[in-house]
Amino acid sequence: MRLAAFIDVNNLFCCCLRKFQRKVDYKKLVGSFREHGELLRVTAYNQPNDKALGFNRILTDLGVQLKMLPNFNVNIPLTLDVVRVIDSVEGVIIASNDLNLVPCIEYIKERGKLCLVYGFRLQTGTKNVADKWYELKEDSLREEIENGNAITA
Repeated sequence: MRLAAFIDVNNLFCCCLRKFQRKVDYKKLVGSFREHGELLRVTAYNQPNDKALGFNRILTDLGVQLKMLPNFNVNIPLTLDVVRVIDSVEGVIIASNDLNLVPCIEYIKERGKLCLVYGFRLQTGTKNVADKWYELKEDSLREEIENGNAITA
């Protein structure tokens, strides 16, 4: 199955930090996306930040396309990217807890495409519209002690 994935970096970072006081392991996250099929593209939305240069390099090394936004509102850019790619994929993966993306998920399904959603503490509104949803657990996180293999935000 041909897939495109879209990651709301700040949303996952904040939700994960609140729930676990730890950070996301993006290598594991992107790896879990690959279990569903062929990833034609993975796009992550983040804010420009000098402190995140190393993190951004890690994402690009994983094959993730970065889109830097001046604010934390990724809903419109993410949705527009979904619209642009929808005809070339069979499914879309969204990694975010943001309920404002429910209309985007509905659009994906209206186009007859599979929509998978990943997040921490996903809300009922998202679960009800996604074809499948995946609650990210502690095994999606970096180790407490840096071990050289963890990739974090």
